[in-house]
Amino acid sequence: MNVEKLSDTQLLAQTFKIREVERKSTAELLKYINEIDTRKLYCERKYSSLFKFLVHELKYSESEAYLRINAARALRSIPSIEKK
Repeated sequence: MNVEKLSDTQLLAQTFKIREVERKSTAELLKYINEIDTRKLYCERKYSSLFKFLVHELKYSESEAYLRINAARALRSIPSIEKK
């Protein structure tokens, strides 16, 4: 889709839709990160930590990996935050 050709209203509407999809996919990603952590699958890939796995395998920056691990573990501890 060529965003330059969208009207202001269309652009804003699409942005809000995409943001909602992003939120849902982020929540889903955090569940997967939790399961990888629980199963310690990063060890099978010869990484000493989930952090190193996220940085080297999933190509997150160090700050992105740190934030996702903290968010995933918070979600594990407090499942009700998923809706927020």
